[in-house]
Amino acid sequence: LTVRLWDVRLGRCQRILQGHEGWVWSVVFSPDGKMLASGGDDGAIKLWDRKTGACVRTIRRDRPYEKMNVAGIRGVSEAQKDELYFLGAV
Repeated sequence: LTVRLWDVRLGRCQRILQGHEGWVWSVVFSPDGKMLASGGDDGAIKLWDRKTGACVRTIRRDRPYEKMNVAGIRGVSEAQKDELYFLGAV
């Protein structure tokens, strides 16, 4: 999905940043305003050059256990369940 950068004074979209594979939930600008970071459902953090609209870096987390359901499983100790929970299993 996309991030759109708007000039609120002119009411115009200046840039459309494309690259996320899911909903974008957060965007933050660097202190100097030259870069921005976006993150969302795809688990990626993308760093963008605000002036050109280019994605200069993508950071992905490695969480293979994300969104697993460990409720009611057997043969796993409480410590192992805690570790799976810590790794992102739900």
